[in-house]
Amino acid sequence: MRTALFMVLAISCLTRGAFSQTAFEVATIKPYDMKNGAMEAGVKVYPGGRIVVHAEPLKALILIAFDVGYWQISGGEDWMEKDVYDVEAKAPQQSGTYSLRHTRFGIEDERLRQMLQTLLTDRFQLKLHRETKTGSIYLLEKGSKTFLLRPTKFTEDQPALGDPGFSGEVEHAGGHWFLFNASAPQLAKIEQDNSDFEGSLTTFIQDVGLKLTPSKGPVETLVIEHAQKPSAN
Repeated sequence: MRTALFMVLAISCLTRGAFSQTAFEVATIKPYDMKNGAMEAGVKVYPGGRIVVHAEPLKALILIAFDVGYWQISGGEDWMEKDVYDVEAKAPQQSGTYSLRHTRFGIEDERLRQMLQTLLTDRFQLKLHRETKTGSIYLLEKGSKTFLLRPTKFTEDQPALGDPGFSGEVEHAGGHWFLFNASAPQLAKIEQDNSDFEGSLTTFIQDVGLKLTPSKGPVETLVIEHAQKPSAN
């Protein structure tokens, strides 16, 4: 098993090709109303391709839509990190089903991510370009210790923490890391997102039989050229 972690322990998951023209059937974007009280920020995916994102700024919406980390987004203005929005959207009916798998800040179904890309491009007049350079990366590989990770027993209908489709949860409590229902790419991204966290995941990764190997590889980023506050629904 080998998973590349770009720059400071991150995986490059940018959607290839031109921005998708696939669109949600119906969608709303509204400024987050503090009168509604405190609400857990993040994304949820429901059956039928319905997504709900609470209290997230534009840069967070970009990282959800393009499956990247904050460090892979550059450019933009202050409001893109300070102004927060609620997003609700419903995908068109189609044959087959949409995957419910999601984290608090990620959507696994590529079709839903493409629809979110289109929505942001439309409502925020978002313009981006990609830059790729050769840089420092890490490879997440099987180490010399006994491999302790096991296939999850949880499914989309019976998730680890009660939220249908929720996966890739990581918690740090009592000096220990706890990982639930995560794929190898999710683990790599979790390591990236927590690389500066007190009690780094690096020790946990080694303890479960993995290792991080320094290497060189393509480092891809998204550069915000233009965006404006969203148009009315």
